[in-house]
Amino acid sequence: MYADLFEFNGIKSDEVGVGYCIMNFDGFNNDGVISAGNEITFSSSKPTNSTKWNFNGSLYENQLTTSFQIGKLICQGNQDDHEFSRHDCAFLLRWLQRSDGYKYLRFLQDEYENTFFNCQIKLSWVKIKGKIYGAQCDVTCDAPFGYSEPKTYEVSCNSGDTFIIYDDSDRMGSIYFDETNINIKEDISEFRLTNSMDALYSPTIEYITKIKNCKNGEFITIANNTIRSTSEGLHSKGNINNDFNFKYPRLINTSDLNELRRNEYTVNGKCDLSFSYRTIRSVMP
Repeated sequence: MYADLFEFNGIKSDEVGVGYCIMNFDGFNNDGVISAGNEITFSSSKPTNSTKWNFNGSLYENQLTTSFQIGKLICQGNQDDHEFSRHDCAFLLRWLQRSDGYKYLRFLQDEYENTFFNCQIKLSWVKIKGKIYGAQCDVTCDAPFGYSEPKTYEVSCNSGDTFIIYDDSDRMGSIYFDETNINIKEDISEFRLTNSMDALYSPTIEYITKIKNCKNGEFITIANNTIRSTSEGLHSKGNINNDFNFKYPRLINTSDLNELRRNEYTVNGKCDLSFSYRTIRSVMP
């Protein structure tokens, strides 16, 4: 890792006023071995009277992990200026060692500025002759990969219109949009959103987002595996969940080939749509 600066939970290390930066202390090498987060376990079975094993599936076993150290980079002054005060330690614990869930970390290094790792950090102090001069940050991510910068896509559609969103993820598979907003512009007995890639990704099932009994002016939000509407009372038994088929809109990448990352959506019903999402990034600096 050759980054000097980092950002965690939206705060950059050079913005806090005391010169925190990534550095190496004696006995620790930031360019050591890290988990690549790509340990894959295959599920296989051997049929009777066969000399070959059949592939049944695979899964990622481990979260992405790494460690780095930070200290004060002060060009002038004496050794005491590099020491962490009680106030410094308290601030770092509040900022980095969170108790309120995963937060985004990124390293401000060429080619990695837009790679974010949703993680938790455990701090331990680096002591020299009984005084604290640095901190080791042990990072554990929420997944075996990182994420892109936040992306958005907005479009206005008439019924039957199509639009394209390209999935630039580093890994094949599907991702659900962090948030989908649907502003209905006419009464629609059944709103539908179809992705051309679903036929390739899930060929044995029909995967179409469907919402019945939509009304002109209704605003629908789908986020975090929930759906809500400004017009709940218009739906079956006063609850939009009764009119939703729980097929959440998603973005799909089935190959390294560009044409198999091209998600073409078709809309049934006049509406304005907006999507918020992050794609997958595999490599940590």
